[in-house]
Amino acid sequence: MNRISELDLLVRKHLAELSFQPISKKRIPIVVPRTLSLRENYGETVKLVHAIRTYALDGFKPLDLYFDGVQTVEPAALMVLTAEIQRCRNLRKIGGKPLVHGTYPKSPTVHETLRRMGFFKLLQIDENVPEGAGDPPESDVLVVPFLTDAEVKTERTAEFLDILTRIISGVVEMDDRAERYLYGAIIEAMKNAGEHAYKLKPQHQAMGRRWWLSGALDLARKEVSILLFDQGVGIPATLEPDLKTYAESLASDLRIHPSDSLMIEVATRSGQTSTGQAGRGQGFASMRKFVDACDDGDLLVYSNFGLYSYSRAGSSRSDEGTSLGGTLIQWRFRHSEKITGLDA
Repeated sequence: MNRISELDLLVRKHLAELSFQPISKKRIPIVVPRTLSLRENYGETVKLVHAIRTYALDGFKPLDLYFDGVQTVEPAALMVLTAEIQRCRNLRKIGGKPLVHGTYPKSPTVHETLRRMGFFKLLQIDENVPEGAGDPPESDVLVVPFLTDAEVKTERTAEFLDILTRIISGVVEMDDRAERYLYGAIIEAMKNAGEHAYKLKPQHQAMGRRWWLSGALDLARKEVSILLFDQGVGIPATLEPDLKTYAESLASDLRIHPSDSLMIEVATRSGQTSTGQAGRGQGFASMRKFVDACDDGDLLVYSNFGLYSYSRAGSSRSDEGTSLGGTLIQWRFRHSEKITGLDA
């Protein structure tokens, strides 16, 4: 049985459980999970993204995504999903119309989350605010809508980062050096996405060297979260030769090939590549240093099948059965005082 047939059975199972009828018999119906989250529902969330990619991008088949039953949306999962939908809607069309369409969520809260994150605007879809929804509830969390680009040195990117860092410095107080350090760490992460993620040909057609960036700021907790995603070949596939050899030496003690999560850990703990040129590790080192300087925080890196998590309390690794299809960085920190003492 091929992978499309397997996914078709999964789709039919979901439809039977939710009693949905396809919008069109000529279009493939796919149900979005009730909980769209990498932390709480990784398997179903990534299977959804994989199904969209398999049917629309690889199979050139029109899809209808059913958001009707969605109850919970995690920003990180929404970023990965939005990126996949954007890729398919831009690269796959019939008669000039995108292959991927869908329904609106019935939950006003979920609809508002999608709106605030820029889901509708980025995909050029009418927001279609639910009738009688009223004003959205007040929240202490300020969400920065998605920014996507295939370059770093553009006026739009610079303006976005200036606004983002100013907002962050208003939530988490920091001195000038720390603010410059923060700005540099984000820039480094975006450069890595363009220079490293796509230096090998991806398995699936990409929209150039594109990355997606967003952030969330919790005013009450003085907490900042920054998200960055790319659809490249993944950190394990682009690990520098000396670092890959090191990962293999660690894995040899276990008599197994190094897992994706182990190779991610090796990459994030390295500050430079073997050539002395800046690599992914340098950006991760900056993020870890920020986490260490704050009261609380962590760095999560999903890449292909692996997940690596770092915090002052320790680190952990795990590997999943389904590949994310790229690299997602989730960087979070919280601090009650002014952040000082970081290198510029």
